[in-house]
Amino acid sequence: MEHALPLLRGKITPPPLPELLVPRPRLEASIHRRLDALPVLVVCATAGAGKTTAVRVALRDDPNVAWLTVDAADSSPGRLLTYLAASLGHLAPGVAELVQNVLAAQAPHSEVAGLLIEALAELGPVTLVIDQLDRVSAQHKPMEVIDGLVRFAPANVRIILISRTAITLASSAAPGSERIDYLIDRELAFTPEEAAVALDQAGGGADDVEAVMRSTGGWVVGVLFAGTTAEPIRMALQPEIDPLHAYLWAHVMQGLSPELREFAISTALLVAVDAPRATALGLERAEHYLTELRAHRIPAVWEPGGKTVRYHRVLRDYLLVLLERRPRAEVVALRTRFGRLLAAEGFMIEATAELLAVGAFEEALPYVEEAIVTLIDRLDFDVVEQWLELLADEGQSGSSPLTTGELLLAVAREEYWRGVRIADQLEALGQRESLAASSSRAAAMMIWCYYHACRTEDIAAIVAVAHPGAELEAAKYLLTLMDDRPDEARATMSLTGGSVAGLVARLHYWRGWFTQAAAPVSNAAADAVVRPWRIAALRAIGELEQAHQLYRRVESAGMLTAGLQGVVGAELFTDLGREAEARACIADGRAEARRIGSAVWDLFAQLSEAKLELRLRRDPVAARTVLDTLERDPLARVYDSTAEQIDTWYGLTHLLLGEHEAARRRLERAVRSMRASGRFLELPTAAVYLAEASWRCGDTDGADRHPDLALEAAKRQGTDAVLLRALREFPEVLSRRIDGLAETDTAWNRLGLKVLGAPPAGTASAGPVLAIAEFGTAALSIDGVEVRPRIGKCYELVAYLAGAGTHTATRAELLGALFDDADTAASRAYLRQVIHQLRSVLPDGLGPFIVDERVALGDGLVLRSESLQFEQSALRAGSNDPATRLGELEQALAPYERGVFLPKAKSQWAEERRSQLAATAAGLRFEAASLAYELGAFARAEALAGAVVEEQPLREAAWRLRMRIAAAVGSPDEVLAAYQGCVGALRGIGAEPARETRLLLEQLR
Repeated sequence: MEHALPLLRGKITPPPLPELLVPRPRLEASIHRRLDALPVLVVCATAGAGKTTAVRVALRDDPNVAWLTVDAADSSPGRLLTYLAASLGHLAPGVAELVQNVLAAQAPHSEVAGLLIEALAELGPVTLVIDQLDRVSAQHKPMEVIDGLVRFAPANVRIILISRTAITLASSAAPGSERIDYLIDRELAFTPEEAAVALDQAGGGADDVEAVMRSTGGWVVGVLFAGTTAEPIRMALQPEIDPLHAYLWAHVMQGLSPELREFAISTALLVAVDAPRATALGLERAEHYLTELRAHRIPAVWEPGGKTVRYHRVLRDYLLVLLERRPRAEVVALRTRFGRLLAAEGFMIEATAELLAVGAFEEALPYVEEAIVTLIDRLDFDVVEQWLELLADEGQSGSSPLTTGELLLAVAREEYWRGVRIADQLEALGQRESLAASSSRAAAMMIWCYYHACRTEDIAAIVAVAHPGAELEAAKYLLTLMDDRPDEARATMSLTGGSVAGLVARLHYWRGWFTQAAAPVSNAAADAVVRPWRIAALRAIGELEQAHQLYRRVESAGMLTAGLQGVVGAELFTDLGREAEARACIADGRAEARRIGSAVWDLFAQLSEAKLELRLRRDPVAARTVLDTLERDPLARVYDSTAEQIDTWYGLTHLLLGEHEAARRRLERAVRSMRASGRFLELPTAAVYLAEASWRCGDTDGADRHPDLALEAAKRQGTDAVLLRALREFPEVLSRRIDGLAETDTAWNRLGLKVLGAPPAGTASAGPVLAIAEFGTAALSIDGVEVRPRIGKCYELVAYLAGAGTHTATRAELLGALFDDADTAASRAYLRQVIHQLRSVLPDGLGPFIVDERVALGDGLVLRSESLQFEQSALRAGSNDPATRLGELEQALAPYERGVFLPKAKSQWAEERRSQLAATAAGLRFEAASLAYELGAFARAEALAGAVVEEQPLREAAWRLRMRIAAAVGSPDEVLAAYQGCVGALRGIGAEPARETRLLLEQLR
């Protein structure tokens, strides 16, 4: 942004201190005292009250100050956010990119403000000053940005808002949200003592103090300039004249020569006036006039070196009023030159706005397209619409940058019907292909709109002539969903931020690259862009709670789209077992899809409904009704990606209805299409279904072959979650595959261990969270705040209720578990004390309560148990990349290795629970040991395998792994020692090593 410095310098640099500066320690102390008490200070007073100077002086020794001076043109929230980021850039260099990319993700402006201010949390103390806020305070949208800053400001950030008018923020209205203090005229006004110093500096006499104070009331500008005249100060010459303007005319402007006065008026357009920029406005002898102006004492400050002046706001406002009184043609000519200057400095939006304001439409046209792109990235859609309306009759329809602007706006607002209409109108005029050939951006926008309308011939016509560019490459990646063209573009696509990153994340998901789509992005800007499709990927890999949290965040930010509702939300709530919410998402998604003209989202929302009927309700008849309606749509099979999913879910429908041959035909077609195109979003699912259909049709070769295809696709996805979901629907596929194996230490055996357990429960709630840490030192917390009941049995009670699933248990069950079936008066009394003590440390309404001999926690409470989460990690698929999965397993084992489960609990139930957890730990350690061996980390593998056989000496596979590890490090003696250890362990139960173990010994020896 170096080229932008001439304009920005005046907006984001704290103004220089005036030459005549009256010491005001009482005011400095007041500002610091208020900021120490509350993080936001509003300095609110009339023009010329010394607001800016008072704040500037109070912060002059603070190096961590960001300053933004606001103009009326900054009322568009995207522009305001961009300038705010620029002002903070010297303190947090990444915030400009953050704002740019989060806006490109179409996040609401208030959320972008929150992300911007939260990005300062890792810094030391920071003070953000926003001056002249009254320029935009009457408008709702920019004040939403300011409210977002105040609402989400971290503890290390202080905010000062300087305004002529009162400021009201929504975040400060709620009780208990007192964050704002006010500094007003009364305290800013000069005291008699300060006025005496000011008059002395201005050349007045001490005898004038009383008269000056009487006539000005301590008004800072009035006092400072009272010394320039011996005449009495008159605040108003006539009732219809602004008293401040009258004062400035009498005491400032009349002291300048006519030529110098005209120079000052002409340069009032500039925030910072120097000779080169004044010359660019068409003014001659600029250096001479600046030198002459330097000799006059006016309300202005000079930057170091004395060659650049910044008029005081009250003076600049008055100069601009005088400028508008000039002949219209003269004003237009000057402001047109100013617009050209802004464009030359790289400020296309500001330049275009200036030119449009004076009706210089033809002058504005060269800058419009670039300006509109930036405005759309900032979500300033209203400004774009105003410009397009103003310029509707300018330029040639097909080649005009306005056409590209209209297409950009249509896609940004997801009004694909509008983009299709524009492209069709261009085609009718014979100008569509020429526009595509000249602009990659326009070509990509037309492709995107036609894609949602399923218009393949039009897409092909544009691709054939399109001008190369980043937007076009992303569009070509999109087209890999249409047919079996390779996804070569994926290698060049990245998630570094911007709207293209959002499209790339979406396509990573739809092609099945879950690892890339679900991975957290370290760049906060890029994360905001790809977040919606991270939700989809997280749901697919079984991380339902995390996906739900992200979905609610996107929903609360007002960022739900047709695809997010009708597809992502619908499938998420289906997996969570929340049918009503899933159906609401489908209905809302379809309605939105029809409104925006997206046949694609409408088709996929109907597929979501079919999946709901099949997976949640297990109702193939209802699913067939949905699919029959869907397939009658002539657009349903236009894209292969849609057709193969229709075939997949038809295949499952046929399977459940016993129509095995029909199922096999559908599924074979789906699998063939997925393999040819490299789209493996549902390939593991379709391949498992096909294996089952093949078996039922008597095709044993297919029944054996297709599971391996599913496993291969799961490896490409980077997770076994999709495969496991399908195997849990048809476990016979897994059983048959394992039965045909000669070895027992294979990927299929490991999958079998996960399928045998229930799938991890998907819980998501917005209620309070009661969490219990059970390994090592037990601890309870409610919403992250630790609570400490005095009775140790409270921890056992919570742990037991967590394992009960419904979070309730009968009194008899609790006596049996926690008191070893001691149903006595003493044990019942003790249980009542435990319940009472636990209730006393939890917030009201959370329980536990006793109703009809049942003990239950309050409705809506989320209960999280460390031991349950540990057990679920054994069933969770996670990554199937060895290195990544090893890291996941070590992370899962960390709580268990912290200490014994509820070490102070002595009940039989606690002992049994420890045994269950030990078995889970052994399974996780064995999987980790196998992965460490595969990765060549033999020492780590041996330590893990040794821990397994120590706790479970009868796990023969662990002994075999220790033998392989010993052979890998060249230790035949250890190979034999491991084998003998296995023999000794099995001898204790009258058994001997399996044939597989004996053969392994022979091979290794």
